[in-house]
Amino acid sequence: MNARWLEEQAARVLATASACPPAGDAAWDGLLREIGVQPLSQEARQQHFTEGPKRRGGAAPIEVRLALQALHDQVRASWQTMDIGAAERQLAQKLSSFVDENMREYLKLVAPAITTSSIFANARATTPVYATAPNNVKGGLNQMKCVTCGAPRKTDGDALVCVYCGGKLQ
Repeated sequence: MNARWLEEQAARVLATASACPPAGDAAWDGLLREIGVQPLSQEARQQHFTEGPKRRGGAAPIEVRLALQALHDQVRASWQTMDIGAAERQLAQKLSSFVDENMREYLKLVAPAITTSSIFANARATTPVYATAPNNVKGGLNQMKCVTCGAPRKTDGDALVCVYCGGKLQ
């Protein structure tokens, strides 16, 4: 396993994931199993599609992240047993950002087209309300944003992982 193999496998994951319907298909499920990832249930896939940020189709981003992470782990395990040379150092550098870079690429592939109406709808939906309620309770919502997919998430508890794509929240 080398950098070229990793890039080919990542391209294969992105192409297969972006071509499948939101409920998945035999090709996507087969690729996940080949990589060593258990596919989500149909109910979980439907929930990710209806409750997550809008997309035209494609596999659930959390499944794509799991597939990319599995590839990452396979390559990391294989090169750690080798003598470290220039090629391995380059591969180690690539691995450091491999999952997040490919997740951003995948989300671009499945994102819906941006129109003027969607821009204004998004602005209305994400603008916090700073009004004061009758009992002097301040409005608004404490939110964090996923660094990978950009999805806003309410900060409730210690969860610092996006439930939609598995990225880190800031």
